[in-house]
Amino acid sequence: MTVNKPYKLTIIIAAYNVEDFIKPCIMSFIKQSRAWSQLIIVNDGSTDNTLNIISNIITNQKNIFLVQKENGGLSSARNAGIDFSINNTDFISFLDGDDLLSPDYLESFLAYYDKNTDIIEFNIQRFSCDRKKISLIRICNSFENNEMNYKTFEIVLKKYNWHACGRFFNSNLLSMNRFTINRRYEDFILVPHLYLLAKKIKAIPSPLYLYRTNPNSITKNAKPSDIDDIIYGFNKLKEKLNTSQVYILKKRTSTHITKVIINIPQSNRDVAFIKKANFLKKSKLRIKLHFYSYLFLFNTKQIFKKIHSLRLR
Repeated sequence: MTVNKPYKLTIIIAAYNVEDFIKPCIMSFIKQSRAWSQLIIVNDGSTDNTLNIISNIITNQKNIFLVQKENGGLSSARNAGIDFSINNTDFISFLDGDDLLSPDYLESFLAYYDKNTDIIEFNIQRFSCDRKKISLIRICNSFENNEMNYKTFEIVLKKYNWHACGRFFNSNLLSMNRFTINRRYEDFILVPHLYLLAKKIKAIPSPLYLYRTNPNSITKNAKPSDIDDIIYGFNKLKEKLNTSQVYILKKRTSTHITKVIINIPQSNRDVAFIKKANFLKKSKLRIKLHFYSYLFLFNTKQIFKKIHSLRLR
């Protein structure tokens, strides 16, 4: 028997010390709010003015709810939002407290809404603090008949884009699954497992999520222990994959680790090299040589990007 839930979509905001960004974040929902949508804001023990700003904005908003908790990190906050809404919504999506929804976020969701779909993908638009568009994170995949199977999962695996904020998840997928707490790169640990559980996928080929580039994000301030979390995610996922899929995953994970090392201070890189060497069962010297070759190409690419952007001005 099909159960009609009060909301078609619940958006969960994890908010921690985002006093400079939380108002436009919430307003990006309010400006397009519909009766079939709700916003859950989880204040994760903020110590700045975040809570007061939230409280003032959501007064008289019937479909916005505030959840208060002690600080526990992004995964813990998202899980609290899931727990609060899991039984009254068909789909769940995630919004970070310093990001924005595109103006057509809800209407685009409604156009693709189908209770029998497990995951609805969409792209993510990066933007700078001065609101300039930077680059697109292409989440969307192309599947025949929208079915998730061995071949289509390999497409997702090769793409290796696990951003939870770039998907609408059927709440049934999350009924027994949560983000792992006390780990960074929580999306990589959970999202692939949800794809393995999914049977039907849809893709909205539009950037519905607006991602603010932040110099203080974990991707810009990496540390050697981040590699442990990535390897943890790899080990959890490989248990459910066949040999060829594990091979693909290991290659993508290796590249992921290299990108993390780029953002680790040089004084800590030796520890990171050892961790990657142990993961790949290769010598530290070989890992270092590969890294600095990759870094040279990476920096060269960034220079050409800057030159190109200057020409377009």
